[in-house]
Amino acid sequence: ALNDILHTMIRKNKTILLITHDVEFAAVSSDNMAMMFDGRLVAYESTEAFLNNNYFYQI
Repeated sequence: ALNDILHTMIRKNKTILLITHDVEFAAVSSDNMAMMFDGRLVAYESTEAFLNNNYFYQI
């Protein structure tokens, strides 16, 4: 249901800020992904680049 709402908003050219710990959901719902660590933004890239860079293992 949430995924349907997000995609409806995207089709209407709305920008959505989704904050979640569910990386799999974010990956299928986002064009770009960001990661914060210790209160700082440490990564912001396209979803494909973000997932390919394995940020989870670098921090």
